[in-house]
Amino acid sequence: MKKILISLFSVLILLTACSNPIQDDLLSYINDDITPLADLELEAMNAFDNVTGANYIDDETTYNTLIDEVVPIYSEFIDELETIMPDTDEVSKLHEQYIDAANLQHSAFVNILDALEIGDTELITDANQKLAEARQEIRTYEQNIVKLAEENNVELDMNE
Repeated sequence: MKKILISLFSVLILLTACSNPIQDDLLSYINDDITPLADLELEAMNAFDNVTGANYIDDETTYNTLIDEVVPIYSEFIDELETIMPDTDEVSKLHEQYIDAANLQHSAFVNILDALEIGDTELITDANQKLAEARQEIRTYEQNIVKLAEENNVELDMNE
């Protein structure tokens, strides 16, 4: 997940033909709108990854990290994401996909918090499923960005 985000958001975009409104909007969207927010999203995701999965310590540490770092940072990320207003319908549609996926991921984080508060393992399972769905939606958004770029002669140079 981190590698995908880093790849997408460390994008150098090169024009390969005469510009068109979608091309211009996509360039502006990635370079001016999304790339500056990448660090914020990455900060939240790194904090989450540092206390889950193989890095899990205990419920209290996970809870405190979620409430003190992950949820507030990711909320700020979504607030900033929602201020972006692309000019074309094509880029707007993609952006809405991203907002929906980000909101789903945020909801999963909040559900994990709730589950940890009440000690409900079934709720944790549901939240993890929601998190997996959100990550799939983000991957779909990324694929759609690549597709729109290809359709509009925008070369995405994914630098890792």
